Amino acid sequence: MPLVKVSSKRQITLPHSLTKELGIKEGDRLEVAREGDRLVIKQVLVIDKADAWFHTPEWQAKEREVDEEIARGELGKPIESAENLQKYFDGLPK
Repeated sequence: MPLVKVSSKRQITLPHSLTKELGIKEGDRLEVAREGDRLVIKQVLVIDKADAWFHTPEWQAKEREVDEEIARGELGKPIESAENLQKYFDGLPK
């Protein structure tokens, strides 16, 4: 297990082998937590608040549904008339 030294500014340098193995890159965010007498460092993904809606379970479920429809060839078909377009919109959940 590699040893790291705490600097005068309380900074540590993570060993290159660990960062490579874990895919940690410059600018990534890490969460540091105490668990008893241990420090646990965990990678976290920080999402801009303006983009948070995309990561909700409901939105992700709809994304999976659309991906499945595309895979089945059910999407991407042209709508031939305004009447068919209206039928499509009428069939959407309210």
